[in-house]
Amino acid sequence: MNAIDDRFLAPVGLAITGSSKSVDNTTTEIGNKGKVFVDRTDAGQGGIGFLADYGWLNNYNAGKLEVEYSSVPGVTVTPNEGAVGMYGTNNSNMVSSGPIRVGGKNSFGILGLSYRIDASTGLAIDPSNEPYFNSALHRENFWEKNRYYEFTMGRNFNVW
Repeated sequence: MNAIDDRFLAPVGLAITGSSKSVDNTTTEIGNKGKVFVDRTDAGQGGIGFLADYGWLNNYNAGKLEVEYSSVPGVTVTPNEGAVGMYGTNNSNMVSSGPIRVGGKNSFGILGLSYRIDASTGLAIDPSNEPYFNSALHRENFWEKNRYYEFTMGRNFNVW
């Protein structure tokens, strides 16, 4: 998590980040074909299921992601606010064919931001300071369809 943001305080199920060696955002991926449950056990901002900083997130149709939520009989979760199922920044691509369930007020199933936000200032971080920046300059490495924000049938979200 320190490579993504050393001041990150929310609990995160799985996180990935690109590096200066990343050819494009598809070389760093989280692919879920199982079950991932993320619940904060104390007070504070809700958890984050999957986090990508210049990467690829895929919750396949066999995948199940629950954040601050429980569909398991007999298991009670007290949801915290501000939870996120899939969170991508900096040219991340997010796809979900499986269910994403998120509890708590002001929460998101899929959230994409063009840039990371500096927690101390609330401002966007200049992407030229990111380790992947030089490889991201070579746009020919990216798929043609991913040149803009795309949200298709409530399932695919590409952040560009």
